Amino acid sequence: MKSHYPLLVASADSGVPALLRRQCLEPESREFGGFPEPRKGFSEPAHVIGVAANLAVLYCCDRSRYHKDPELLRRAILACDFTLRAMHPDGTLDLLETNFHDATAVGFAVWNVSPAYRVLRRYLEPTGDELVLQERFGNFLRRGADGMKNGGFHTPNHRWVMASALAMLSNDLGRPDLIEEIDLYLGEGIDCNDDGEYSERSAGIYNVVNNKGLLVMAAELARPELLAHVERNLTMMLTYLEPDDTVLTINSRRQDFGKEL
Repeated sequence: MKSHYPLLVASADSGVPALLRRQCLEPESREFGGFPEPRKGFSEPAHVIGVAANLAVLYCCDRSRYHKDPELLRRAILACDFTLRAMHPDGTLDLLETNFHDATAVGFAVWNVSPAYRVLRRYLEPTGDELVLQERFGNFLRRGADGMKNGGFHTPNHRWVMASALAMLSNDLGRPDLIEEIDLYLGEGIDCNDDGEYSERSAGIYNVVNNKGLLVMAAELARPELLAHVERNLTMMLTYLEPDDTVLTINSRRQDFGKEL
């Protein structure tokens, strides 16, 4: 795996120029600090702070050509400020395309922001703008924890996004009360049958979301028994590979149904 690391850093670096070109730098615009998506014409707040997290990690990475780049740091702060402006007082975000006061949008963002927050705290002794960025991430995580604890979800995979994000925040913020919420989700049982199929049957999209959520919870909560579901699903997925190396999607209940992936 060590041989993959330089390739991953180079790949991440290569995407930065296009990202920065997309960022809105017009203070009078409602999109200021965001990254308007070409398909939508506007920025999704959860995505924007996720980009900030990616920029922060590259800033800290001594193999990145953006290591300690003050402009990258400034852009990450602008992105954080965009999302924090969009955050509701209850700690939720809008998924502007479809869901409002959406706790799950926060959960998906936490998957990116929590690791970046940990990197900043572990590898830097922040001063100046480094401290500003760390505080912005901390602000988002604290407010988002309440939004997820009190908010709801829409689809089966969202339970494991929410529960795993809460697990990360229980450690980041020292909040044992979040464990109680996680246990409510886990108390419903994992929707993975004996064959390894999750209830959404989404080999092309949501299996990986479910697996990531369970992997995160297993690590953050020291509950290795959750790994058995991931192992069953991955074993099943091997049987879903078609001769042309695409994945079987004909039985999916989600938007990957029948797609060639």
